[in-house]
Amino acid sequence: KQPFATVFNSRKPRLLDPDDFWLRGTVFLADKLAEEGFSLVSSTGTAGYDILSFKAWKANHPLVVVLDHALPPMLPDSESNKFSDKYGWLLDNNRTILITPFPSNSMMERKKRMILRDKIIAMLSNTIAIAAIRNRGNMVDLAKKAMKSGKNVLVLRQEKFDHQTKGNQKIFQISSGKAKVIESHEFYAGRSTSQVTTRLIRKTIEKSGKIVTTFPSGYLIHFTRQCPGPWSGQSYSEYLESLVENHPDAYHTAFETLRRILRDGRIRASSKMYRGNIPVVSFTECLPEEIIEITKWNPALIRWTFEPYGIAFPKKALMELGAKPVLYGKNSDYKELPRNKRYLFQLHDPPDKSWKQEKEWRIKDDLLIDKFD
Repeated sequence: KQPFATVFNSRKPRLLDPDDFWLRGTVFLADKLAEEGFSLVSSTGTAGYDILSFKAWKANHPLVVVLDHALPPMLPDSESNKFSDKYGWLLDNNRTILITPFPSNSMMERKKRMILRDKIIAMLSNTIAIAAIRNRGNMVDLAKKAMKSGKNVLVLRQEKFDHQTKGNQKIFQISSGKAKVIESHEFYAGRSTSQVTTRLIRKTIEKSGKIVTTFPSGYLIHFTRQCPGPWSGQSYSEYLESLVENHPDAYHTAFETLRRILRDGRIRASSKMYRGNIPVVSFTECLPEEIIEITKWNPALIRWTFEPYGIAFPKKALMELGAKPVLYGKNSDYKELPRNKRYLFQLHDPPDKSWKQEKEWRIKDDLLIDKFD
C-alpha cells in the first residue's frame, strides 16, 4: 500500500570502497526514502542494487526485487543453487518479493535483460533517487522520462562532479528545478575514521617493526592481496554489511587482509583460481628482492601479482605441516598426475603462461598461525 521508490547507480568497479560517494549516498538515500514511507524497488547482480537490497532487507523494510533472470526455482539447479548461496538472505523474508518478466527459457542477452529490468524498476517507482550515474546510458534516459512524466526525482550533488557522477550533473542541469537536489555535505563527510585508523596502524608498524637489510634464508612467504568481493570464509551478506556499516577493513586491501589474518589467527585456504576445487594456502620461496623483480600488473584481476604485505614462515615447519612445492606443467600433465597431487598443479606453458619464477608452494586447508612463535 506504500508508494515505491528506487535508487539509481551506474555500474561500479569490482573493488568497492565503503567511503566512496556513491556507496555512502546509496545508504543515505535508502534510509531517507524508508523514513518518508516508501517501499523500495531494487534488484541483484550489480553493486548499487545489491547495497540497496541489503539495506532494505537488513532493516526489514518492504522491498520489491526485480530480477534480470528467471525466478530461482525456475532456473537450472546449478544456477538456482548459486543464487541461493549468494542471495539466500533475500529468500527468507516475508517483506521481500521477487518478480521478473523473464521465463526460464529466455534467450535474451544479459545486457538487454538488464536494460529491461531497469525500465521496469523505473516504471514501478513513484520516486527515483540518483546516487551516482554516468553521463550516457540507460539510467540518464530513465531519469529524464521520469521527470517528463511528473515523477519525483532526487539527485545527489557532488562538490566536484567526476565520470561516475556526470549523469547527476546532467539531470541537475536539465531539470529546471524539477529535481530535488541533495548536497553532499548532508551525508558525506569525506574519508572515514576507518581509513585514518588504518594509516595510523601502518605508521606504528613501520616505526616499531624490526628492519632487516638482508632477508633470512629458509623461509616461505605468504603475500596478501587486495580482494574484490568477499574474503574467503566471508558470506556475501557479511561483505555487504561491512560496506553498509563502513567497517574498518571493508575495503579489502592487501594491508587489511594482513590485519584480518592476524586478528583471526589463520590464513584461510581458497580454491579460487586453483584447478581441482581443493582449498589451499599459497607461499613463495622467492626472497622479497626477487619478488620486486617479477611483480607486474594483472589487468584481468585488476591488481598486482604481488603486493607489499605478507607473513614469512620457516620452510621446515611448513613442510612438517604438509607444504609442498608446486608442480609446473602443461594441460596434458595435469591429467597424468595422481588425484592426491593435483592440488599442486600450476599451468606453465610459456610464453603466455609462465609462472615458474614465482617458486610457489602450497598447503591444503587453513593454516593456523598460532602453531608458530
